[in-house]
Amino acid sequence: MTAATATADERVAHVGALRRVLLKPEFGALIGAVIIFVFFAAQSDVFRSMSGAANWLDVSSTLA
Repeated sequence: MTAATATADERVAHVGALRRVLLKPEFGALIGAVIIFVFFAAQSDVFRSMSGAANWLDVSSTLA
């Protein structure tokens, strides 16, 4: 195997940290959760309060 063949193989090519993060499917779920949180936090002051967080965390613990 020559040096050109080794660097052309995508399995051993250098991949940056940002690209590795963006390729993970969990990243899309995290971005979706953040967008949903920001939307509901902008709609209601109760959502951001301690009692509001206790309410939606109680429901999420039951469902999860």
